[in-house]
Amino acid sequence: MKHLHFDKYHRIKQLIRQLFKNLYYLANTDLSDKFYETKDGAVEDSFYEFEQNKRLLKSLSVLSQEDSLSKLESFPKSFVRFGDGEIDIIQGKDCPFQSYDPVLSSRLLEILSSDRNDIYIGINRSYFQSAFGFIERNHRFYREHNTEYRRFFVSNCNSDVQYLDACCFGAYLRYEESFDYERHYQRLRNLINGRNIALVAGYGIIEKLEYQFFDVASDIIRINAPCINAFDEYDQLLSNIQNEVPINYLVCIILGQTATVLAADLAEKGYLAWDMGHIAKEYDAYRRGMDKSKENLDKFWAPD
Repeated sequence: MKHLHFDKYHRIKQLIRQLFKNLYYLANTDLSDKFYETKDGAVEDSFYEFEQNKRLLKSLSVLSQEDSLSKLESFPKSFVRFGDGEIDIIQGKDCPFQSYDPVLSSRLLEILSSDRNDIYIGINRSYFQSAFGFIERNHRFYREHNTEYRRFFVSNCNSDVQYLDACCFGAYLRYEESFDYERHYQRLRNLINGRNIALVAGYGIIEKLEYQFFDVASDIIRINAPCINAFDEYDQLLSNIQNEVPINYLVCIILGQTATVLAADLAEKGYLAWDMGHIAKEYDAYRRGMDKSKENLDKFWAPD
């Protein structure tokens, strides 16, 4: 009996010693740095397991940035995009531009898993590729989240669909300085050069930018919407577009998670509609040579 009490006392001492050892470690370690280092190490390990993993793990067909833009250039269809914000809404979470809405969540999941001929579906290819070549902020983000978000896409996407890269419009706040930003933005502006477009965006967002991405369009119809929680006014917004925009205009949408559903619904009504994400703000940041400091990046990604 005494022996049992001694063993129990000894075990408690070991646990207390381990607890203080762990607390000391936590006090002197940035866990985000440690997680980042661990993920980089895991990538190195996977290099040696690649061939076997490729056969065992389910994947999806996601075009590169270059090939995604080629599709929009040569075979234009409406374009809807899914990234971490859309995943959050589907999973019942709020995000900076949109509070959780069950109807929006259901619509997003419905579109993501569909196989429609009238739209391209974009998912973030960065969850399926190396994080090297991205700026440090993005490198860290994908190291921390790519497993979780990749598994979400693999579980909810249609394996028969060829997806575009949801981030194919992005560059300046995505890649390191070796990337040819000028060539990229010229290529994007060629997509709308001389075209009649409708620009759907939050109130005042476009007007305050110093450099205008869409100024090469032949004609621009502006459709204003709320900067935050635009889905709350979705029916009115869709009605405004149908009443004010000719069917042969390209509809360019900058409206957070609402843009995904809006582009899909407009495609059903015969419009060519593209969810263009942050392209207007990013082009302006590129032309201004915005420093990619943490402060500037936090401000950029915050709601306007």
